[in-house]
Amino acid sequence: MSMRLEAAAPFPIVALAEARLHASPYQALRKITCLYDNGRLVLRGRLSTFFHKQLAQTAVADIKGVHRIINHIEVRD
Repeated sequence: MSMRLEAAAPFPIVALAEARLHASPYQALRKITCLYDNGRLVLRGRLSTFFHKQLAQTAVADIKGVHRIINHIEVRD
């Protein structure tokens, strides 16, 4: 099954998710990008800690229209 992801959704889910990440007091989260398709929000990028990875997921968890978060953030030093 192929999943087509679009950076621009018919409604501003990606913009809202990225705005939340960019507004975070944790500067590292500002590097994360999002893709959205049919209720699934994908987080992508690299962070230095699992704590930051979890913070990114938590920041977007309650966005209306997001039914599943797929956290593809890599943790690397």
